[in-house]
Amino acid sequence: TKLAVAPSPGVVVRAVTDEQTLIDCVRVCERAFGRAPQSITAQRVADELGQLARADAQVHRFVAYDLETGRPMASGGINTFPALGGGFLWGGGTVPEFRRRGG
Repeated sequence: TKLAVAPSPGVVVRAVTDEQTLIDCVRVCERAFGRAPQSITAQRVADELGQLARADAQVHRFVAYDLETGRPMASGGINTFPALGGGFLWGGGTVPEFRRRGG
């Protein structure tokens, strides 16, 4: 997935396409929104990755990583509606120690 706008220097954004990026996405959301850790079963991983990988997928998830440390720092998603020519963003959150770094 190609981003239309480049992320801030020192940040790389990756689409959720494998087990590790999915786990990172879930863990970032938990920390960003103060939620208790969830169980991430193999079945959940398979189900969610299967949905994200579909050719007609309308749900897309992303994780931002700190280039210096490799740590996941933020995550979010977008649901797209091609027939309507639009979509909506959801679940955007940043873990506390990476907040307030923008310019």
